[in-house]
Amino acid sequence: MFLNLLNKYVHYGFSFIKKLNPQNVTLMTRQLYGTTLLVMILIFASNSLLQAGAWTHKAGSYYAKVGFLRFKSTSQYLLNGDREPLSNNGEVVDFNFYQYIEYGLYDDLTVIGNVPLKRVNFSCAISGCDNTSSGLSDIYFGLRYRLSQQEWVVSLQSGFKLAPGYTTDEDELDSAPPLGDGQTDFEFRLLLGRPLFNHNGYLNLDAGYRVRSGEPTDEVPFSAELGINLSEHYLLVGKLHGVRGISEKSTQENFRIVDGRVENFVGTGALEDFVRAQAQFIYHIVPAVDISFEFDQVLTGRNTARASTIGFGIAFHK
Repeated sequence: MFLNLLNKYVHYGFSFIKKLNPQNVTLMTRQLYGTTLLVMILIFASNSLLQAGAWTHKAGSYYAKVGFLRFKSTSQYLLNGDREPLSNNGEVVDFNFYQYIEYGLYDDLTVIGNVPLKRVNFSCAISGCDNTSSGLSDIYFGLRYRLSQQEWVVSLQSGFKLAPGYTTDEDELDSAPPLGDGQTDFEFRLLLGRPLFNHNGYLNLDAGYRVRSGEPTDEVPFSAELGINLSEHYLLVGKLHGVRGISEKSTQENFRIVDGRVENFVGTGALEDFVRAQAQFIYHIVPAVDISFEFDQVLTGRNTARASTIGFGIAFHK
């Protein structure tokens, strides 16, 4: 059921690096690699919160969604929270086609999977700096176990992110950006959910801990989601979600480029924080088929991209 995904973004051209002093070439290459990789980490996070709250599916039932997301970023948040444009008027545009599924193994145990297909372009105001790449990016698998179902539904969810074999070695990439961070990450979440407004709405809350096998640092993911039935066929959903890095290097400072030299390089070794807001409109075509339209905006962050995402999808459930 899983698709073969494509993704990739582009790098600043070596024509820019060659303008620097020779001793700065390696460091500048690392800065460009790190900046675009941090942008991509946020892109991957776009699909990390697709789960349908604390509820599990009955044995044999499922929720399967095929969707499209368009991610665009032209600026970034520095480590201190300041916002600045990507270097050389850079722009990242990510087209993400994904397949997401939840399947009820038992009434209180649901299996989860997500595989995106990506096409990413990075361009900037330098000759030759307009590149597009594609490939299979990070795959997510998880399990959600329902602990109780009283006034509040309480569940535990665990999951892991797998890198499907792409390289992250800068020499092998030869200035091209990687498809991801190359890590295997594990996470655990506590999920709470309850119906509202006489079952004409719902509230989902969750928080957890994500163990990262490399950098950036371990994180605390969180989200709060409110859904309201506007009518029998229409559902409006609002969500706040994000991550909070739990530690950072004591010597870490904001990176800057001064007179062509990189100072206080943070690359992928920095912590990453962001808070995003999402609005989603869902139309129930028939009881077993929905279509959705969504908009997601990064509100604030540190060491991450400021980005907007629009998307739509069609979901089948039983």
